[in-house]
Amino acid sequence: MANQKVTELVENVTVAVGDLLYLIDDPGGEPASQKATVLNAVKGARLARELIAELTPTGASASFTGIPATYRNLYLEWVARTDRVATNEPLAIYFNNDTTATNYHAQQLRSSDATASATETDTAQVAYATAVTAPSGSAGTGWLKIMNYAGTTFFKTANGVTAFRTVTGTDQVYLVNLEWESALAINRLDVVTINASNFIAGSTFRLYGEY
Repeated sequence: MANQKVTELVENVTVAVGDLLYLIDDPGGEPASQKATVLNAVKGARLARELIAELTPTGASASFTGIPATYRNLYLEWVARTDRVATNEPLAIYFNNDTTATNYHAQQLRSSDATASATETDTAQVAYATAVTAPSGSAGTGWLKIMNYAGTTFFKTANGVTAFRTVTGTDQVYLVNLEWESALAINRLDVVTINASNFIAGSTFRLYGEY
């Protein structure tokens, strides 16, 4: 292949984690030409987030099991609606199949239109989906980041945001924090509807590992 400038090369618009990059190691000391996968390059910059599993439940729960202990943090995101006859369905986040409410502590800061309020309670309920009487086509969304999930020294803490619409023109947004009073490494995560309603088609939960 004839020599080409970088600007003359064909652009790859579908980069995969296994693709190779050219790099110069230790450019300020003893430079060495090396290669690295895209995944290892972003891992080195602490930018990588890898999909562990994607679930599309139609029952009352979504369960991520066998979570590997190879990441720094976990990141859960969701888009969900249920068949409960109400505007919304609260969701509990349980770790390692522990459903005892008093083992969890939750803080929620809520904004509804121009009104703010806060709650603090022993519960694992820190997320929401929309339900039957919410505006058609509207889903509850959110994310939750679980820090140091594989550690065994401290209680596990997660924080994030969840939001949904109750009626046309009225939104609710929650800033949430959840502590699980256990120092066990997390290897399972369950999302469960509080009122036993079922998720409808299109509801999606994704769990990522962060390097």
